[in-house]
Amino acid sequence: MSILLCIGTYGAIAAVTQLMGSSTSLLPSSRDSPADGWTVGIFGIAALILAIIVSLKWRPSVIGLHPDGVVRSVPLHRLTSTTVSLFVPWEAITAVIGESLVAQSNGVITYNPVVKLEVENTAPLDGLDPPDNAGEISIDVYALAVEPNTFFTLVQDLHQNRSLRALLARPDAIELLRPPPLLERFRAAWAQKSADHF
Repeated sequence: MSILLCIGTYGAIAAVTQLMGSSTSLLPSSRDSPADGWTVGIFGIAALILAIIVSLKWRPSVIGLHPDGVVRSVPLHRLTSTTVSLFVPWEAITAVIGESLVAQSNGVITYNPVVKLEVENTAPLDGLDPPDNAGEISIDVYALAVEPNTFFTLVQDLHQNRSLRALLARPDAIELLRPPPLLERFRAAWAQKSADHF
């Protein structure tokens, strides 16, 4: 979508400067005519309109942590309003596992964090996605606006400690997803590293 916005903005600005008769043109010298200015302007405006339509119809995945369990709402198709919701009670979760989804594009390997919830096979679950199976629910943490390690630690702590789940009902529950300060994380890593050497 950002590419469409860039193309649209460039096309609109190039057409305006061309049609106003500015001495500097944003078009190549072989395309420096009023007809080409109109063509670039029309394509630029079409790209802007398409980007606006896509941004209005775009529906992100939503994860909700509640005292009773985890809710995941995923759009069936990214540009439709149909969503598939899945509720997993905390009692049905047997393990919380942090993994990486490996993606390769043009020789570049990217590790995207994913949290997998292992659930009892007896739990009735509607709304499974293709990466899910009967005993495992996948949460794409890389698609969320949250620090992946903080999200994983929070879900793991909520799974293990029933008393912490009441914190999710408080108005300031969003603060649970705020990662600790960087210096505090460095100190914890150094302490862990020194503990591993002894």
